[in-house]
Amino acid sequence: EDGKIVGVKSGDEVAKCKMLICHPSYVIKTGNEKLVKCVGKVIRCICILDHPVPNTKDVPSLQLIIPQRQVNRKSDIFILMMSNVHQVSKKGFYIAIISANVETNNPEQELKPAFDILGSIKEKFITISDLYTPNTDFKNNVFITESLDPQSHFETATDDVINLYKKITGEDIDLTNLPEDTDDF
Repeated sequence: EDGKIVGVKSGDEVAKCKMLICHPSYVIKTGNEKLVKCVGKVIRCICILDHPVPNTKDVPSLQLIIPQRQVNRKSDIFILMMSNVHQVSKKGFYIAIISANVETNNPEQELKPAFDILGSIKEKFITISDLYTPNTDFKNNVFITESLDPQSHFETATDDVINLYKKITGEDIDLTNLPEDTDDF
């Protein structure tokens, strides 16, 4: 109504609301593609290993960032590895996730420096996703996050949430006076 969201419909059900906070995929699936714009693509590869990453003293988890200049790219390549200590695999197996912005017509080849670091891979699963950013002034009370970029440490995702909080409330988020004990929540 009046250019603002008043509810969300699912089948025959309608949930009334004064605002909507959503991922770009939601507005695309609901036929509102004009509210987002594609700004690139990201490749992600989940690798199953039967060994930790070589030359890392057999640590059960790690994060590696391959600097763009080291591999002649415009952006970094990210590697995150976890193991059974994180309850993501059975003992003796490791899960490595490689991610990067797509820069060529051969995205899997772009991950070769990461594959070389990982060593032998038992199985790999590759996805390529579009990256979206909001294309709206938010006056419609539809607040859209950005797509998750390839960073494995979620810095830009955290920044996005902090910025969205300010757009919604008009105030900076204050994380300085939080309870010390989680039982206080």
